[in-house]
Amino acid sequence: MSPPRTVDGHPLPFPKAESTKSYWLNWNTLQYPVTKPFPASCDVLVIGAGLTGCSAAFHLAEIAGKDLDIAVLDARDVAYGASGRNGGIGRSSFGFAWKFKSEGKADFDMIRNKLAFQEENIASMAQWHKRYLSRYPAAEPILERFDSDALIAFFTPAEAEAERERQARIGTLGGKRDLPESIDAEKVKAIYGCDAAKAGGMVVKPSYAVWTAKFCHALLRFASDLSRVNVQTHTLVHIVRRVAGAGSSSDAEFEFVAHTSKGDVRCKRVIYATNGYSRALLPELLVTPVRGVCGSLIPETAPPFRASVSANHGYAYMSSRPDGRVVLGGFRDLQENNGQGWNAEDSDVDPRVASGIEGFLEKNFGTKTRVEGVWSGTQGWTASGEPVTGQVPNRPGEYVSAGFSGMGMCKCFLSGKQAALLALGRGWMAGFPDVWKMDHRLSDWSPSKRIKLGSSL
Repeated sequence: MSPPRTVDGHPLPFPKAESTKSYWLNWNTLQYPVTKPFPASCDVLVIGAGLTGCSAAFHLAEIAGKDLDIAVLDARDVAYGASGRNGGIGRSSFGFAWKFKSEGKADFDMIRNKLAFQEENIASMAQWHKRYLSRYPAAEPILERFDSDALIAFFTPAEAEAERERQARIGTLGGKRDLPESIDAEKVKAIYGCDAAKAGGMVVKPSYAVWTAKFCHALLRFASDLSRVNVQTHTLVHIVRRVAGAGSSSDAEFEFVAHTSKGDVRCKRVIYATNGYSRALLPELLVTPVRGVCGSLIPETAPPFRASVSANHGYAYMSSRPDGRVVLGGFRDLQENNGQGWNAEDSDVDPRVASGIEGFLEKNFGTKTRVEGVWSGTQGWTASGEPVTGQVPNRPGEYVSAGFSGMGMCKCFLSGKQAALLALGRGWMAGFPDVWKMDHRLSDWSPSKRIKLGSSL
């Protein structure tokens, strides 16, 4: 049977060769040094070299060592998808975790589980970074805690009331987490220089500046020292097929062949770390490609803080860089349907969003800026906002981790590890949220009480 050419009336969302130029990719000059010939076969094939795929490759290498042949393929270069086009902010994100109706203990436990996992994910990234710098002392830091952590700025009393109610719920969960500190408008102005936060704000700790693209490069460097890792960039995977006559028992080593732009690769296991592009290879999976936009700004006067800031109910978020630049993104509220319709195009940007980015700092911080560049990236969203990790339904030996819905920094690293564990037959890690497990059935992406999944948002 021939593969479909469209899904839900849209062309299959394969990554295109051309894309907007991103600050995090050194304006698209950052490239991974491919040193090995194209592989004819491997034990585990990882498709996608973003944060999830590179984490999967590292954890495969760390767990299995030199006994495993790992191939990592990407249609562009390492981190040229959403991982190289984000806001550079690493902190727990409460977001969808709190958009629920209080329907009893099951909901309460689910929220606590997800929040704890997000916190563990960020802490694990920080711990891994320390290991990396210890092993490679000449390497540059690529994850650093912000001096002033993260500010949630309240422009209106209604925004403040909604967020404080949500934080009050967080306080009832218990645990060792640092709860946000409420500060008044005067203190927001003194620390962060924000004139517009008339209703004050909250400080979220810890918060990290993460150069995710370089983090991905670092993961692959470390992985390559631990195991046999072959990274091939600019390699588009067209389709993955099961080899005729492959085993059928649950413990058999199934064999697959990936047809790519450079030739075929045979493998025993496949991990799809394809996020917003997932439906190009797995059209049955309900992940919608959604475009996000960020920009790099050069202020006339450097911000008086080293922090990340979110405002306007999270529709605007920014991070300050050591060189004085500010990376600013979001502004979905300026688009139809909050910018959540099907859009796998990252070769241009919505001019309304670009305009919002251009004027934000001057309007709210009193600082004129020059726009250095604006870029877009393709995220993968599910209708519930929940990501999914697990075996592809009815396809033993194939695993997916995708659908991070614009909040991947606090989920991708350990989700990639979980995909690696499953590919190695190691099962589920302790604490991995049940609501994120595929568990062989599409219906397990979301409890029935939550939003029913669809192919668009």
